[in-house]
Amino acid sequence: MKPAKIIGIPVGFWIILTFICGEIFQPFSVNVPIYVLFIQLIGTALFISLIIHLVNKKTNNGKLFQTKLILSKTQKIYLSLTIIWFLIIYLTSCFPSFISFYKTDLKTLFAATITALSAGFFEEYLIRGYLFNLVQRILNKLHTTHYLLTVTSIITSILFGLLHFTNIGESSLTAIYQQVFYATCLGIFFSAIKIKTNTIYIGAIAHFIFDLQPTILGGTETSPWIIIMILFLPITIFSILFIISVDNTKQKIIY
Repeated sequence: MKPAKIIGIPVGFWIILTFICGEIFQPFSVNVPIYVLFIQLIGTALFISLIIHLVNKKTNNGKLFQTKLILSKTQKIYLSLTIIWFLIIYLTSCFPSFISFYKTDLKTLFAATITALSAGFFEEYLIRGYLFNLVQRILNKLHTTHYLLTVTSIITSILFGLLHFTNIGESSLTAIYQQVFYATCLGIFFSAIKIKTNTIYIGAIAHFIFDLQPTILGGTETSPWIIIMILFLPITIFSILFIISVDNTKQKIIY
């Protein structure tokens, strides 16, 4: 039986505390000695290891199903469209920034890598790991069994989006609103990846790669809303269609 508490305190508390402590190691400036960034990298890696350990204990190692999910032809089409659109977003929005790493210095590369690792792993294990499982269990207690994965994915993705309000002050308010919006959309995508792979770490790696670019160290720039909608609404639609289709199979879910 999985331990509900550690030294008398619920595991959920330790997960959230680990998330907060891990965020503290995120670089706030590259204008520091390289050894400071190295210490931050080691600290980030240690806290990532800890949150993975805690979340896996609390969430059946991040699994949703006892057996491998077998997809129908329609589900494969939805999932393929979702992944293709994610690649389109990455190639148009992130990859041009990623390849500019060759122009940057070692400290910028170091700091961006630490920040991307922090975002990818801490956020995925908190949101798609602990909170996904928590919302599942709450909905189960409320006897909400219809479209459980869809409802859970939407709720946790909204929480994921709202989490980005912590970036207020780093960019304009419009840029923050846009970040909250597209983070929510991407949250639906990462939920679909979690459901398909029956694990958390695949989404965490994808999240890390998506964020690995020099611009992650600066504020978010404002873009025309029409561009944001064109880029991120399709991936949301494809992902939700996939998740709904999995819900309709009545696959047995574990908690």
